[in-house]
Order: sequence, then C-alpha cells, then structure tokens
Amino acid sequence: MPKKCLKIGLYVLLVFFLTAVAFLFYQNYQLRQQIQQAQVATSTPTAATPTPAPTANWKMYKNEKHGYEMEYSPSYQADVSENALCLRNFSEQSYCDISVFSKTIGEISLEAYIQESFGFPQDKSLTEFFKEMDWEYSTKQTGNNSWFYFHHNEGPGEGPRRNFIKSNGIVVGIYAFTAEIQRSNEFNLMLSTFEFMD
Repeated sequence: MPKKCLKIGLYVLLVFFLTAVAFLFYQNYQLRQQIQQAQVATSTPTAATPTPAPTANWKMYKNEKHGYEMEYSPSYQADVSENALCLRNFSEQSYCDISVFSKTIGEISLEAYIQESFGFPQDKSLTEFFKEMDWEYSTKQTGNNSWFYFHHNEGPGEGPRRNFIKSNGIVVGIYAFTAEIQRSNEFNLMLSTFEFMD
C-alpha cells in the first residue's frame, strides 16, 4: 500500500508539475505576443498631420497692371485702387496701417528713385547718407529684384517703415505706419509673400 500511495503521489506531482510548466509556457507565449504587437505599433510610422501654412487663410492682392502679388491677413480691411492697396486693421480708421503702391520708373535705379522721391542728397549713396543720419536701413538683391528698406523717426512716435522692391522697371513701395504693425511678425510675413509675377 505505501508503494501504491507513493506512486499516486508521484503521478499527482508529475501532473501538477506538467500543468504548471504548460501554464508558464502559455503565459510566456502571450507576453511575447504582446511585446511584438507593441513593437510593431511603435515602429509603424503614423501619418503626420500637416501643419497649415501661417498664411493659409490669408487673402491675395494681385496688381495685374504692374504684375505683382502679395498676401495679407484677413484681419485687415482692404481698399484697392488701380495702383494701390490700403490695409486698415480697424475699420473706423481713416488712415492706412499698411500702404502698397506701384509705378513704372523705367531704367532708373532703385537708389536714384528713392533719392529723387525723398529729396535725399545726390552727391553720396543712400547707404552713406543713412549711416550719417543714423537711420535704420537694409538693401539686398534677389535675382532681378532690388530691395531697399529704411526707417527713421519723424518727430514724436515712429515714422513709417518703407520697403521698396524694383524689378523690370516697376517699383513697389510697401509702408507700415503703426508701430505695433511695424514690429509684428505678421508684417514681415506679408513682406515674405510678395513676388513679381512672370
């Protein structure tokens, strides 16, 4: 009898041991499946949501006569004429916050046009004159386009920031009159959208 009990006990232990091994094997299998699924989920690239361009909902101003275009924020009220665009940030204002105008100047250089238009000295370059006057200015050439910017205080407050772009005998002036707009990233973004059409 004791041998028979011993055999039964060994069988029970063997069954218990095999059941435990099978259970642990099954648990290990499930854990490996979960790890593989997690790795696949993290390694599969998700489609990035495209960030809309900062000017995505902006309006487009096109001047067909002089062949240029520029985008502007819908927060501005626009008054358009043949050669000009007046942008007002507040509808009750009678003045423009930003003024865009254009004209044909032919072969005259942009520097000569600015000197003549503002009565600046002709005996020195604009850069020399602006350095002497301690005015803020910059100039650059991009392809066929000449850019010139200058700014100075005209009495109390800040004077307008004047930007000029010339290409193929056409000059475009873009002025910002209010200090808040002059310093805003939005105005610089507007300038960056300017281009002459082909």
